[in-house]
Amino acid sequence: MSVYVSRDVWEYSKAKGSELLVLLAIADNANGETGIAWPSVGYIAKKTRLSERQVIRQIARLEEIGELSVKRNAGVNGVNHYRVTISKEEGVTFCQPVTHDTQRGDAHDTPGVTPTSPKPLENHQEEPSSSVRTTPKWEERFNRWYSTYPRKQAKGDAKKAWQKINPDDGLVAEMVAAVERQKLTHDWQKDGGKYIPLPATWLRAERWLDEVGDVAPSTAQRQPQQTEADPYWGQMLAGLEGEE
Repeated sequence: MSVYVSRDVWEYSKAKGSELLVLLAIADNANGETGIAWPSVGYIAKKTRLSERQVIRQIARLEEIGELSVKRNAGVNGVNHYRVTISKEEGVTFCQPVTHDTQRGDAHDTPGVTPTSPKPLENHQEEPSSSVRTTPKWEERFNRWYSTYPRKQAKGDAKKAWQKINPDDGLVAEMVAAVERQKLTHDWQKDGGKYIPLPATWLRAERWLDEVGDVAPSTAQRQPQQTEADPYWGQMLAGLEGEE
């Protein structure tokens, strides 16, 4: 648990309502040294009293406003890695892990030595010129979904199918949530994912509307380890299993 990340979310985040709840739940589980958090969607849903679909939507929204970075399938059993990326002030992104050196203020510096402030960040990126190609909105949404899809084949065909559907952000969030659920089913787990449909096939058949079968027991998502500062969550959330 990183109290520094949670503190900075409270002080500097522009998120409101459910978005802020989700961001706080993630920050509350951030590793104190790396700043990375990896709670499951189900865990965040329990902690925030939201449905898993609502959590997926809020995570997508937090990515859009630049307050959360997500590396999908980066952890064990395909769990996502999250990092809070709030801006304290315009042009400065932070929420990096706090080290022993950065915790010391000028008041704790060696007597007789003039304290110095950290060097300003160098290599600031310049504004992109008008000649730089920008990614179309439909392709940004496609890439968000495709990054979660476990079978990476016939991407061009999948893009064509995607453009015909042209989903908005809300539908993209539902599609991502559907893929996350289906990845845990027996059909998608057996024989090394042999029966996972091609991305284009999944899209054309509107497979995000499928009713998900039994989840493979070996892939059940693990809850992040409770910290000493977090025991009350277990009491408050007891009995919420299966409420969705």
